[in-house]
Amino acid sequence: MVKYEYTIEGKRRKIVHKIFEGENVNQTDKEAKRHGRIISKKKKSTFFDIKTPISPADRQIFMQRLAAMQASKVGAGEALSLMGVTFEGPIKRVANEMLRHVENGDDIGEAMDRMSDNDFPKNVVALVLSGSKGGDTASALINAAEFEAEMERIKRSSGQGIGSGIAGFLSAAGVTFGTTEYFGPMVMESDLIKIGSENIDVAWAETMASVLTVTMGIMLTMFVFLYLLSSIGRVVIPKAADKIILKIPYYKDLVLSRNNYTVLYGLSILAGSGVPMEAALKLSYEGAPKGAMQEDLKRAHTNVKVGKPWAQAMSTLHPTDKAALMSSQDRAQIAKSLNNVAIQYRSLYAQRIAILSPLLQGVSMIFLIASGAVLFGLTVMPILQMSSGGL
Repeated sequence: MVKYEYTIEGKRRKIVHKIFEGENVNQTDKEAKRHGRIISKKKKSTFFDIKTPISPADRQIFMQRLAAMQASKVGAGEALSLMGVTFEGPIKRVANEMLRHVENGDDIGEAMDRMSDNDFPKNVVALVLSGSKGGDTASALINAAEFEAEMERIKRSSGQGIGSGIAGFLSAAGVTFGTTEYFGPMVMESDLIKIGSENIDVAWAETMASVLTVTMGIMLTMFVFLYLLSSIGRVVIPKAADKIILKIPYYKDLVLSRNNYTVLYGLSILAGSGVPMEAALKLSYEGAPKGAMQEDLKRAHTNVKVGKPWAQAMSTLHPTDKAALMSSQDRAQIAKSLNNVAIQYRSLYAQRIAILSPLLQGVSMIFLIASGAVLFGLTVMPILQMSSGGL
């Protein structure tokens, strides 16, 4: 990103000074020319421009206050300007930055889309963009705020359990590796143990350590693969990654449900706002993340153009959901069905997270107990057996 300060001759030859940010100087020049004739420009350094990201709590306040003013027909520029004056900290910064984009011709959704992902997550932006294109920015802001609040509640309620489960599993792996590679050999190779080696039998612990090492190695490899598939894979090869994810029964719900909820909910807003289905599908696939859902929306858009049922192309949806969408007769019914399907995906995500947390904790507990047994068998047991042998 680059930042320039412009001196511009505006209407009635009024001289104004404005700062514009963009991907390059051509973009900032284009935005500056909307305000008048450029007299001069000066590049501003962004090296020391340290921005504190807006917190989820502040983001809730920002979107709710902005939604209230939008619902009361307060203009976007006026609302953002007022928030920039009356708030401090990250809210003030975000309001002022979005105000510059709005003054350059963007609507609320587009201005939000230009902000950093640390300020507004992509899922939140997608909902606001859909609402602004559908003509109801206020409702979109409220829905986006409620969506994020629910996702935060899910994360808080389950995040601690998932984190402790993962930490427990890694601890068990560390104990097992440390025992088999360091502590166990150190004890067994000590002079004292070698003297009474004929009385020592820890074969069961060695076998258990081997089985545990192989099992945990396989599980760790699988976890890393799934993580890379859902993170880097969905960025580098989104179509292929989603194709693989869709074949994994439980994992697909965990990874794709949030995205499906956002996209389908946005489509329901567009359809319910009177946007023709062909245009709504086009806007949805243009704003959707790359992957299986985007490809479905593209095919659905093509179906509408050639007179085929658009829902027939939604291969990522469950057959019952496709049936509900295909049986809808008018735009209002379609919007309602889309909304219901979207809410199902949101609930499905919450259910999967709720199951994953205790499952991970249970698995990590089993491995911790097993790793403790291996540690006991390869370090303490030889000493006990030697002592019982009278040495």
